[in-house]
Amino acid sequence: MRNAYEVLTRRLRSRLDARAGAHSALEHFAEDPEHARQELSSHLAASGVCEDDAILEAARQLTALAAAAPPGGVTVDAQHAQGVQAGNHNAQHNTFAPPPA
Repeated sequence: MRNAYEVLTRRLRSRLDARAGAHSALEHFAEDPEHARQELSSHLAASGVCEDDAILEAARQLTALAAAAPPGGVTVDAQHAQGVQAGNHNAQHNTFAPPPA
């Protein structure tokens, strides 16, 4: 999904090159979508991205990938795993014995 996002943002940057402040609006949107939505929307509308088939296709692909992603973003199958941890900032020390005969 990250590749699809990068393709879309690269195409948007290319399209927005001529507009002053548009790149910073795109960056602000990536950091804080709720507060930057209106500013970016005005730049996108003025630049005519709705007419750009390559941008629209990149947006469709990203939307399809996001819709197909599992809730929470990651699926892990740890069915036969030993010593599994999930989350951030963990420490774990394992000592494994051979399986019973």
